[in-house]
Amino acid sequence: MKGIKEAVLKLGLNPQKELLWYVVFSLQFVIGGVGMWFLLGPSYYLLIPVFAWCVFTYFYLSRYSRMIKKKQDRMNEEFVRFFTFFSIFIHNGYNVYTALRELLPFSSDDMRERLERLLSSIESDKSVTPFVAFAEEYEDIAVKQVMVSIYQIVEEGGGDAYLRQFERLFGHFSDQSHQLIREAKANRLQTLGLMPLAGSAIAMIALSLVLMRIMEGSTYVL
Repeated sequence: MKGIKEAVLKLGLNPQKELLWYVVFSLQFVIGGVGMWFLLGPSYYLLIPVFAWCVFTYFYLSRYSRMIKKKQDRMNEEFVRFFTFFSIFIHNGYNVYTALRELLPFSSDDMRERLERLLSSIESDKSVTPFVAFAEEYEDIAVKQVMVSIYQIVEEGGGDAYLRQFERLFGHFSDQSHQLIREAKANRLQTLGLMPLAGSAIAMIALSLVLMRIMEGSTYVL
């Protein structure tokens, strides 16, 4: 549960509110089970709401990790797009600070907030620290390498060697990011493909319980 709470906080969600929604949804299965108890008495049918609740719990709690992965993929995708434009500005003679500032109108709200913090820190701290702090919001170590290479461009006044280093590191990260995005899309399609199988499994369980109920009734008649 600690890991789930950390994931909820990382997403900027309210843990109490998320727990409340989980309890509210879980109560629906309890109510359904109680209703089946009164209608049918002790029966194998009571396994249906229990099984459905287990499936719901798995998908409800595991969705946080999927949301974090989706958010990270979105951040990486925007990083690639953003610094593709950045490299264009650099090659057109802009210095690093000006190139970053020129990209503010094209950034999302999240990227704008991170970028404004970076620009503000650069004004007061001429070391590599602001660039590393910007990269720490990303899980991939390659982002830190790219940002350090940008700092080296600042430090060396835009030397060709450091420009080539930035292009090499950024190009590698861009290719890797696109590959991961393609794999994530393929995994999502695979997950969607499993949903009909899950529905079929529930239907088979329900049918099995019905047959068992019929067989029990036939035994009592005999």
